Amino acid sequence: MRAVGPADSGGEPYEDLPGGGWYNAGNRATNDEFSVAALERLGQAGARVLLGPHLVGPIRVGARVAGANGQMWLVLIHGTIDDTPRAGMRRTDTLKKAGFDVRVLREFIELPILVVTSHLAADGVAADLTQILRGWADEVVAVEGDLRGFRRLCSHFGGPQPPPALPLLTGDQAVVGEQLGLFGDA
Repeated sequence: MRAVGPADSGGEPYEDLPGGGWYNAGNRATNDEFSVAALERLGQAGARVLLGPHLVGPIRVGARVAGANGQMWLVLIHGTIDDTPRAGMRRTDTLKKAGFDVRVLREFIELPILVVTSHLAADGVAADLTQILRGWADEVVAVEGDLRGFRRLCSHFGGPQPPPALPLLTGDQAVVGEQLGLFGDA
């Protein structure tokens, strides 16, 4: 990295960071890190990467993958490794971008389109937009907190199904040490 700045302005120099200009310093590295995590998750579900990031028409896709049955999918990757309240599809602008990409891709290719994100929205406008995106894309899954989505991926790609989830507790039921046998006969 080198320090750059206006030579004749006397202003403070700044670092020329890898991965982008002043407007997204470091974001490319974060996006690349999430892309690796997303493709690893697809691999766990049985997908095999055939082609990494590339253009389909004017849209940059994250990968082209295939399942055990040979079915190919285009993968759009929109997310972050950071766990924040506005990560992944919790942001309406990310949802709109993914939706636009899906709609344009439909003009260029007939492969099924999988949108992989870091987090899904639980409620509000972002959740409503996620439902619209689900109608446009062939599949939308999150890397974080989406066991149902992972099970669907395993079905699509032929990977091993994870064990069933623990039952949810309701009302005044609580898991405590005695119930788990952690503290012996207290």
